[in-house]
Amino acid sequence: MIKTALFAVTASMVMLTACGIYSKSASTATIPSYTSNVSSPDTEVKAASEMELTINGKSFSAVLENNDTVTALTQMLPLTLDMSELHGNEKYYYLDTALPSAPEKVGHINEGDIMLYGDKCIVVFYKSFDTTYSYTKIGHIADTTGLADALGKGGISVNFQTAGITKTAYTAEDVRNLQNFLLNRPAEEDLTGKPYDLDSDGVWSVFDLCMMKRKVLNTDADNGSDTLVVYFSRTGSTKKIAEYLIELAGADSYVIEAAVPYTDADIKYQDDNCRANQEQNDKTARPEIADPISSIDSYDTIFLGYPIWWGQEPRIIDTFLESYDLSDKTVIPFCTSASSGIAASEKNIAALVPIGEQLTGKRFPASASKSDVKDWYDSLSLKKADQ
Repeated sequence: MIKTALFAVTASMVMLTACGIYSKSASTATIPSYTSNVSSPDTEVKAASEMELTINGKSFSAVLENNDTVTALTQMLPLTLDMSELHGNEKYYYLDTALPSAPEKVGHINEGDIMLYGDKCIVVFYKSFDTTYSYTKIGHIADTTGLADALGKGGISVNFQTAGITKTAYTAEDVRNLQNFLLNRPAEEDLTGKPYDLDSDGVWSVFDLCMMKRKVLNTDADNGSDTLVVYFSRTGSTKKIAEYLIELAGADSYVIEAAVPYTDADIKYQDDNCRANQEQNDKTARPEIADPISSIDSYDTIFLGYPIWWGQEPRIIDTFLESYDLSDKTVIPFCTSASSGIAASEKNIAALVPIGEQLTGKRFPASASKSDVKDWYDSLSLKKADQ
């Protein structure tokens, strides 16, 4: 399979902006993709045959079409959309992410039809009428008794949920695997058989990555954990400690990744002109984060992990800290280093932004074991409060 240099550059630029490629003003989202040289999973990902809509406490069952639009949409579920009123016959909502579309002139709309207008606008019709507009069919609510009354005359919140389908549970590790694959980076594990073709189009693409990230965020929200492990790891040492903590605390996780990834040359300590050296010597430097977490409001406790660079936390950690309100959070730093301690970075963090409570952190060597991390975690006062 041929992968041109042009594609590699284009893919890298797209990945650095994560899912920001999709513009509300654009009628079509151009998504670069290529055929995977990793075999497809044995079990094909198929679209659900039915979808359940919950409106004002009343449930409606919809029979779905068998097309790429439905496949992509069902992988995004569950969704709760604040739909707007239009023309006294429909409710609509514009998604942030474009869906595959194949619009056609339908001629007539039936009460209960669910359609896609353009490639982002979900429409639920509650009256029948003729139309000259083109839509991509999504499905149809068979029993529309009470549909119009439930939707009402103004805006309404509608929950969309698949019915009778087993879905793959994706993790942050899956997101990293797919992102590295799309950037042509070495794989950390064998990706053979991984179900990463979420829209079932035969390729692994940026669209699959965006869908996967949405699913991970939805899963994290459903788990309801009040603890978040946030970490930045360039060589993998901090990542190892963070993964121990995630398991021990039953925590959610968020990986800080630089919009412009750090190379080996960027952190070459012997080079006074290397990128990290310049950033660390500039207290105002704030490297951009590739895919900022939308909110940390639901978390009470934040573990914050990082390597020690030039005796301090990397400046990208400062970028994270200044992006969120930590005034009611418990923050616990942890770091990895060969010899430098954590004290200087703890002092910097405490002085940078208001923090509800900052507990004493811990430095770990790269060789630290899960047992070492457990001993520290068990010693924290918050652990006893949770028991």
